[in-house]
Amino acid sequence: TYYAVGNNETILQSDQADAVLRIVPLPGAGSVRVEVLGEAGRAYRLQGSTNLVTWMELLSFTAGTEATRFQDGVNEGTRWRFYRVVSP
Repeated sequence: TYYAVGNNETILQSDQADAVLRIVPLPGAGSVRVEVLGEAGRAYRLQGSTNLVTWMELLSFTAGTEATRFQDGVNEGTRWRFYRVVSP
């Protein structure tokens, strides 16, 4: 479950998350490993964005019993990369 706190004592709470997303920095080349652990047998899509507006498909997969891993390198000129997991 995720929480967001805003102005005027506003608190938002999400529903229970279907998948767990973990980002692990890799030493050296400036890349990261994204690990997703979801409900086994369920289809997911890993997406990336540099601005939280436009999302690019990085990987489509069906979750198993082990975490699905994706290695992503840092592109020159890009300061930020955001990730999300969606289920079709």
